[in-house]
Amino acid sequence: MIEKQKYKEKTIHGTSDFPLAWYSDISDTWQNFFFVPHWHEELEILYVLDGRLELIIDGVSYIIGPNSVALIPPNLLHIAYRINNERCRFCSIVFSIDLIASKTADKIQREQLQPFLENPFSANYILLPGSQQQSEVQKLIHTFEKTFIEESFCRELLIKGVIIQLLAQLIQTKNLKIQKTNAKKLQEERERTIIEFISSNFDEKLTLSSLANSVMLSKEQFTRFFKKSFRTSPIHYLNQFRLQKATELLQQTDLQIIEIAQLVGFDSSNYFSSSFRKCFGISPSEFRKMT
Repeated sequence: MIEKQKYKEKTIHGTSDFPLAWYSDISDTWQNFFFVPHWHEELEILYVLDGRLELIIDGVSYIIGPNSVALIPPNLLHIAYRINNERCRFCSIVFSIDLIASKTADKIQREQLQPFLENPFSANYILLPGSQQQSEVQKLIHTFEKTFIEESFCRELLIKGVIIQLLAQLIQTKNLKIQKTNAKKLQEERERTIIEFISSNFDEKLTLSSLANSVMLSKEQFTRFFKKSFRTSPIHYLNQFRLQKATELLQQTDLQIIEIAQLVGFDSSNYFSSSFRKCFGISPSEFRKMT
């Protein structure tokens, strides 16, 4: 089994002494992804400011619009897509469970936080406008934003208080005793294995057969599964992943274009250059000059 750690998001959210980050206005996309498939150990609260997006959490798709709130538990694969080229803006709070966890196995930790952390995602973690508790959560998010940007001696303590209130409102909407089905576990494991396999082997000569073999599916089964889970074809996703890796090498090294093409898995430098231009609108050499 490929190590799960290889697919973990590498972004550090907040600091070691205050592990919380606030992303106040997210609207940019890359290839119609607001963010690509990833997971992290932190919890995330996502709030849509305007427009709509497709949010996929643990393999299940949700279309959410203005004033909708989503709680994303730790360690779950999640993705966000643009819908039909619509503009969308949202904000996100990402924080470590250590920020609010009890140091001892008290009632809060034992009966409220731990069951939440150990159980799968639930549709009840998506709060839509007009739903029970949504208006209260919306107010708390506005309070959080105001508290976050203001400087005060007790700023972090106040932020922590709001986060605790937010989490209490969100996790009490679900029956925490619901267990993940075997089918859901298999789907989630396959998704992680596929992306981890691509992340670890993108520089090799990968074929549809080798991708399908990573999860022991036929090519036809694999293609259907991938499109359902990630809303794109496996080969298109692989090429986009390679091109993103190429941008890092163009920025961070002095390697020749042909060397970079080979390092990220392209057999032909001409095909690499044409694919790069189609994706980013400029050639690799022009991209290098701009960065």
